[in-house]
Amino acid sequence: MSFNSFVVSKSLRQFRVLAVLALLLLQGLVTVEPTQGVLAQEQLVPATLLNSNLVERVEPQQIIKDAVVALKLRDQAGAERFVSEVYNAASPLYQQFLTHSQFIARFGPNETTVKQVKAYFEGQGFAVEQNGLLLSLKAEATTFEQSFHVHLNHYAAKVAGELQTFFSADRQPLLAAAIQPYVQAVQLHNRPVHRSIAINTSATFSVQNQTPPQPNGLSPTQIRKAYNIQPLHEAGSQGQGQNIALVQLTNYSQDDIKVYAQQFGISGYNLEDIVVDTVGLNARGAGEAALDIEIILAVAPQATVLVYQAGNSLTGLEKIYNKIIADGRAPITSSSWGQCETYFDKGELNTMHSILMQGAAQGFQFFNASGDSGAFDCNNQSNQFPDKVVDFPASDPNVIGVGGTTLQLDANGNYVSESVWGNSADKTRSATGSGSGGGLSTLWDRPAWQNGPGVLNQFSNGKRQVPDVAAHADPTNGYAIYCTVPPSCSPTRPWLRVGGTSASTPIWAAASTLVNQYNNSRLINPSKLYEIASKPQPLPVYHDVVHGNNLFYPSAIGYDLATGLGSADFFNLARAFGGGQPTPTPTPAPNTTPVPNTTPTTKPGSSPTPKPTPLPTPVLTLAPNPSGFADTSFANTWLRTDKLVGDGAVARSWLWGQKPLTVLTEPYAEAPGGQRQVQYFDKSRMEINNPAGDKTSPYYVSNGLLAKELITGQIQVGDNKFQNKAAANIGVAGDPDDKTGPTYANLSSHLGEAPNQLNTPLYATLNRNGHLGENPYFGQYEVIASVFIKETNHTIAKPFWDYLNSQGPVYTLEGRTIKGLLFNPTFYATGLPISEPYWTQVKVSGQVKDVLIQAFERRVLTYTPSNVPEWRTEMGNLGQHYFQWRYQS
Repeated sequence: MSFNSFVVSKSLRQFRVLAVLALLLLQGLVTVEPTQGVLAQEQLVPATLLNSNLVERVEPQQIIKDAVVALKLRDQAGAERFVSEVYNAASPLYQQFLTHSQFIARFGPNETTVKQVKAYFEGQGFAVEQNGLLLSLKAEATTFEQSFHVHLNHYAAKVAGELQTFFSADRQPLLAAAIQPYVQAVQLHNRPVHRSIAINTSATFSVQNQTPPQPNGLSPTQIRKAYNIQPLHEAGSQGQGQNIALVQLTNYSQDDIKVYAQQFGISGYNLEDIVVDTVGLNARGAGEAALDIEIILAVAPQATVLVYQAGNSLTGLEKIYNKIIADGRAPITSSSWGQCETYFDKGELNTMHSILMQGAAQGFQFFNASGDSGAFDCNNQSNQFPDKVVDFPASDPNVIGVGGTTLQLDANGNYVSESVWGNSADKTRSATGSGSGGGLSTLWDRPAWQNGPGVLNQFSNGKRQVPDVAAHADPTNGYAIYCTVPPSCSPTRPWLRVGGTSASTPIWAAASTLVNQYNNSRLINPSKLYEIASKPQPLPVYHDVVHGNNLFYPSAIGYDLATGLGSADFFNLARAFGGGQPTPTPTPAPNTTPVPNTTPTTKPGSSPTPKPTPLPTPVLTLAPNPSGFADTSFANTWLRTDKLVGDGAVARSWLWGQKPLTVLTEPYAEAPGGQRQVQYFDKSRMEINNPAGDKTSPYYVSNGLLAKELITGQIQVGDNKFQNKAAANIGVAGDPDDKTGPTYANLSSHLGEAPNQLNTPLYATLNRNGHLGENPYFGQYEVIASVFIKETNHTIAKPFWDYLNSQGPVYTLEGRTIKGLLFNPTFYATGLPISEPYWTQVKVSGQVKDVLIQAFERRVLTYTPSNVPEWRTEMGNLGQHYFQWRYQS
């Protein structure tokens, strides 16, 4: 983003000040006065003219097409409050995003206002077209000059190291008082916006003589390995069915992308060009587009990349974001375009801020490069404004700013470490050097969600801090990119080694898309990124960068103003986010369940497992009626709670399971003839021990001490008669092939643990090896021990106690639906607790999730915080597990 110090002359500035002061005296005319993001001092000369040079006047008859009038929101303060709440995890509005029409109806300018402003400008001779908050104006230059009391000139400035010309008003425009209250800004210029691509020049020329030219830089495989993205691919998340929006103020060549994809074996991707505005659209930034697209495909090879294009100007940038938000096709947007805050006028910043805020309110997440000039984003070579400035839009509170690191890999491509990208010797980006953009905004306050270890530091001043996250950006060992389009690329040297925060940004955008896909939900947001960093995690999520500086701000433990929270292990990030909102799926019958390895494990020093006592062969009988229930009392017991679940009339977890399964006769000493009829369900077993008993009693149909039997290996075949079998080496929760969570056998040595202290957070953990531990990470779920049961000397976790006392619709024998207790008496289905609750991690539907488990005499209850509320507390598939253990192992 380097600029030369082309400065408007002092005499010219004085002339403009006098001219503007005179115009202020004109009756009915006032200056446009934005309300947000006030700069240190008022600038009568537009900020766009800083470091520029006057060339010549614009011809009076020249048609100006890329000027806009930006409208104010109807309720700016209300929109700010809403967005603050929607990203506050403690708020009832958290992630309750608005639709596009809802935002406009609630906060946008009303229709009368829009018509009034449009009518005014049409009366002045302009052709007017609305685009969101923008009114695009088209007319001859002389019409603009007369209407806004300005002169339009051509100016020159360096943009990304290249001298470019643009038109601009020579002073702040003036508006009629009748429309001034509704206007945020008037943008009478098309100064190009910077881009954040850094090319390793030596690497560019080092490969030019190879025939054919070959890549020289990090490959897609190396990127995925370095940031642990490959496991997401192996889990099936490669971007298929996912859209990623890409902001491009340039044209590019799809043929270049095709060559890159063929070189690295990438297939299944789709590029869709969406040209938002052709005014000023050219290929000066083709290298930027190639870098962005190719990095996205390296990470998410089967995604659809929606390439939104417009001419390189602030107006083009705003129109693209308006279109992305209105289309609503991509939840994540990547952009590597921006420039230092000082080069924008207040109204322009507020206009862009309002557009981005609308996107945030609708649930869009915007990733933006933080710049490549370290802490000196304006590349200042004079004393016109503060030398340490950050890049916009990365500094906007509605954007996730992405900084840069220098990545170190071992010989096998494994991650070793990262340091801050900061190179004072590389003057290609600025006179100070090149490095990760970062520092303190001069405009925006620090949002409430930007909070965590290191955020409050010696430099903090209450303003927004940049960046939020980072990834490799150093061009010295940059990424292999293919581009042939001049002037930023060359057909004779198509393979480039490229870096910059233009590279780290699409990595974060594409990998975040995979995180969302892995969890089948929109999860990525800045609030959650900082929340994860603020709490201990069972698996390391961030690579904390603690070496180097960005030419001023040093790295530090936790957050710092050079690399933010650091880079990410994206597979661990996906698992830290959890599993979205899964839809419960029917559980298969026991005969279709894969049989896990049930070989008992003997701990060192423990007694040998008792030899199992042979059990009588069960007698399989057919269900007596088409409904599948072996007994009418079984059917009535199931109907009371689970019929409404099966009918879709209520949203809650199953008490027994979707349908009745296997019917058996099993030995029981006190039953008539020493045999009783039983029927298995997913969640348990129904049995009638005394057919002559009271059928109105809730205990007429019981479900056995199945959990206790699985844990102890003692199969009850009479009131006081047991047979021995090795405790079940079957996972108590999760998929049948899960190898991470505890088994029933693991619980056997922990039934006598001391009870938790009431009303204290639960941190205790139990792993696959049966080892107990504590991890404060689980404190994030705020689960406490709620009640003490003296009969078994155990507490019950609050989610389970709430579940056992829950009320809801139940089905009566008379065929009516009434409100009642699901469990009456409280422990009739579960029995009393026989263990304390323990946190663990298990694989559920192929995804590793945090799960709280607790064993009761008859059931094991599970609590999965990442599930939807109605399905967070469930009965484990204990009926399946018991049948498998007793008869199939």
